[in-house]
Amino acid sequence: MRTATAIGLITIGMLWQGATGAEAQTCQPDGEVQFLCGPVSPEDLAPVPQSPWVIVSSMVDEGHLYLADIRDHRSTVIFPTDTSRPRHDITRYGACPGPVSRQFRPHGLNLHPGDSGRHTLYVVGHGEREAIEVFEVDMDGAAPTLTWVGCAVAPEELGLNSVVALPEGGFAATSPRPATCGNGAPTRGGAAFRAAKTSARTDWKSLETVNGSTWVDTETRR
Repeated sequence: MRTATAIGLITIGMLWQGATGAEAQTCQPDGEVQFLCGPVSPEDLAPVPQSPWVIVSSMVDEGHLYLADIRDHRSTVIFPTDTSRPRHDITRYGACPGPVSRQFRPHGLNLHPGDSGRHTLYVVGHGEREAIEVFEVDMDGAAPTLTWVGCAVAPEELGLNSVVALPEGGFAATSPRPATCGNGAPTRGGAAFRAAKTSARTDWKSLETVNGSTWVDTETRR
């Protein structure tokens, strides 16, 4: 399905267009609204701090992460590419079984700003495994580059949706799929995971919240 992304001066919105619309095919502006063509089934957006770049997830089989430029409304594939090389951080993500495949179907995104032009991108991945895939965003070049560094595989009962970095470290992710996991409490719409910096194992348990359940790792072991 062809899609278009509407980009404004301050906000970025998603417009789902049919493949037969001539305006969607040519990405013609609609008044002051500009469109960005390229990403297929765009699911989420992650603006890169202090830059004109936005990372877009394409949730289809063999989907990609795209890099969109709000200056000229162009987009290119940023991951995976022929030059993509993983760098598994086994100290921080020792429980991760290995690099993500090209079948990871990227869904929810969240970018956590870092220092010296190095950020962390959390990506909900479906595909061959249900996991939070973690990337380093490098701003040293003319455009950002992504390097896969680790993952947190979700319990089989969960189907993840969105993800957000937590201020004290790690991240939280929603799971709309009803399930029971960890300490036995049923979920009703949410999940959270706290990734320790030196975790070789993650233990999940549920914590009730207003709109469902939150899943949090409360214990890590080397």
